[in-house]
Amino acid sequence: MTPLYSVIFDWDNTLVDTEAAIISSMKVVCQHFKKDIDLSDPSLNFGSQRDTFPSIFGTDWQEAIKMFNEHYMVHHFSNLTPKPGALEILKKLIAHKVVLGVVSNKEGYILRSEIGFLGWGKYFWGVVGSKDCPFDKPHPLTVFLALQPHFYQIKHHVWFIGDNKLDLECARNSESWSVLICPKSKLGNLKPDFHFESLNELGEHIPEPARKLNS
Repeated sequence: MTPLYSVIFDWDNTLVDTEAAIISSMKVVCQHFKKDIDLSDPSLNFGSQRDTFPSIFGTDWQEAIKMFNEHYMVHHFSNLTPKPGALEILKKLIAHKVVLGVVSNKEGYILRSEIGFLGWGKYFWGVVGSKDCPFDKPHPLTVFLALQPHFYQIKHHVWFIGDNKLDLECARNSESWSVLICPKSKLGNLKPDFHFESLNELGEHIPEPARKLNS
């Protein structure tokens, strides 16, 4: 297994379960704009709102984002559940002196509010959400910003851990090692560098860090 210095995590469905609040908010928006969308289609969760909503809601996409976020912000904390083993893996990586970050396509201010609500801000060097930079995931700039100013020191010792094809693409675009956490049955044609069924399984395979970071 490759030496490790930094880990970038996806947020939704990787470290936390927010599916109930996301689906509820999408239902409200789709009903308002009379869109018949299959909310069980996992591809709806891949891109950021600014990358996916225009194709779904047309000229109403900005209003749709506003409506979604307003509804989501009312309900998300009560539906925010850490994935089994999430906190334990963060503590283990920090104990290994691994630099941690989050890159998500959730809007940055909402992402940071959820991290703060859980009291997890102390674990992350950088947190990058949608609209925090000119491009959203899977653009490599998101990973660069999450790890600045150290990215080029450690770029070949970074794991990008997520749960879907966009996370795999972001890992490859940023020359990071791709790690997917999901049931094997959901891999399909995806070929990550490493695959684990759960965060608990991942925790059993954490290597020693590659080296100390130059300050």
